[in-house]
Amino acid sequence: MASEPTHHPRHVQGFTVLELIITILVLVILVTVGIPSFTALLERHRLKGAVETLYVELQLARSVAIRQNRPCYVDFNPGADWCYGLDDTAACDCTIAGDCQVDGIEKVVRGTEYRGITLPSTTFAGDETGFDARNGTALGAGEALFQGPSGTAAKVVLSALGRARICSDASILGYPSC
Repeated sequence: MASEPTHHPRHVQGFTVLELIITILVLVILVTVGIPSFTALLERHRLKGAVETLYVELQLARSVAIRQNRPCYVDFNPGADWCYGLDDTAACDCTIAGDCQVDGIEKVVRGTEYRGITLPSTTFAGDETGFDARNGTALGAGEALFQGPSGTAAKVVLSALGRARICSDASILGYPSC
């Protein structure tokens, strides 16, 4: 007599409801813990970008003044909707389109490029500085303070000799403390 094949119950691959719930709970906890860290990381990068851009623009203004043998100006409009502009002929207003130009090209940096970062104040007289053509010295020493939403801050400091440097609170961004 031929034997009949024995049937074994099939193992079904997949998750049980309990395993799915536990996996979802672990993911929710990881996301809840990770979002504030990620948000802080983005804020630090935006703040670092804002201060480094001003640092580079100050270097550019100094080199333009020396190259063209005439002063180059940097004008700030601090506040929540901040901007600053460079001009190689006269003081300018970065809120007016086309008013700030270097070599005929508009040179304006706006706070909208660094979401959440503010430029609440500068210590430059009249929120203006620049560079002398003869030796690249600053037309006015001072500093520009940038802040993030959580209160993290960094400054770009310009000496009377025309040297710019960056500092931050508690060396958060890798710069020396102010």
